Amino acid sequence: MTQERTRTKFSDLFDAINTLENVIAGLSLTGILIVVIIQIVGRTVGTPMPWTEEGTRYLFLWMMWVALASGFSKVESPRVTFFVSLFPQIFRKLCSCIYIVVNFFIFGFILYYGGQIFFMQMRMNEMGAAILIPMSVIGICLPVAGILGMLGVVQSVLEYRSKVDIEGRGEGK
Repeated sequence: MTQERTRTKFSDLFDAINTLENVIAGLSLTGILIVVIIQIVGRTVGTPMPWTEEGTRYLFLWMMWVALASGFSKVESPRVTFFVSLFPQIFRKLCSCIYIVVNFFIFGFILYYGGQIFFMQMRMNEMGAAILIPMSVIGICLPVAGILGMLGVVQSVLEYRSKVDIEGRGEGK
């Protein structure tokens, strides 16, 4: 069942954010593919390159955190709704509120502690072992994901409300 999107005055902003998320995830995935191919070729010809494992890991972290946040903008992350739909409507309404609050808390947690990790990496001038780039370039993916996730939850509430609401499901069963 596909739900129509309700356009709001923030829709253009949400579209830009969604495009940014897709570009970051797409570039990360493309980078992983290229680096893994380089790694395979290097091992095949007998000259493995140690930076490829680290590069793959860094790209994967960016891709995974941004994709996690992206899943919330259109309520595409998995949720348990079957059992919730068996309960009375008042409980289903409460579950929708819990969904919003818990997700905001989780992304706030990621933002706060990810920000602490990022600033610690900046203060310590931590560098990658094989790829000599500042680890803060990698660590910033956590606060970025926290912000994108919170914006995604706001978008889901404003523009995909029927997918967030569990209260109407299960009627007549």
